Amino acid sequence: MVANYSKLKKNKQGMPKMGWTRPPSGLVKLNTDAAVNLDSRRAASGSIVRDASGQFLAACRVEIDGVLDVATAEAQAFRDGLRLVEQIGCNKIYIETDSLEVVNALADPFNHRTVGTAFLDECRLIMAGFESTRLAHCPREANKAAHLVARTIDENNVWFDEPPAFLYPQLVDDVTDIA
Repeated sequence: MVANYSKLKKNKQGMPKMGWTRPPSGLVKLNTDAAVNLDSRRAASGSIVRDASGQFLAACRVEIDGVLDVATAEAQAFRDGLRLVEQIGCNKIYIETDSLEVVNALADPFNHRTVGTAFLDECRLIMAGFESTRLAHCPREANKAAHLVARTIDENNVWFDEPPAFLYPQLVDDVTDIA
């Protein structure tokens, strides 16, 4: 049944959707995103951790006040996700964000100085404490669950083992899109 459903999940041009993908074997996957409202200078980070089968491990949402720009909010979201991974005790992680600016700044810190540099420096310190980290940019379509966590509720929250009810449909959609 999943295979049939997966065949139906195509975009308007008939091409398969680009969605969440499994991490490499032996790694857990962290997706991070920020939902930003520059008019109110408020944002929230959303992070979600899943294993290679797509099984939910943890998620968190953190309010960000006084936001000056999207890049800084994305850097804070990345940091919040790393803290979540630390909290659940994982040390081999594959990290994805749809913020190319964050990925590039972490890959080459000397050529990418932004307002979020202090957060990115903290991210590097946290990442150095893990046994293994891999970082990749992903399309927005592959980061829907993290964005949903960031934008859905108006309070800080952390979920372990069981996802919040609002997240179930996206988690199911993500795992039915993968082979």
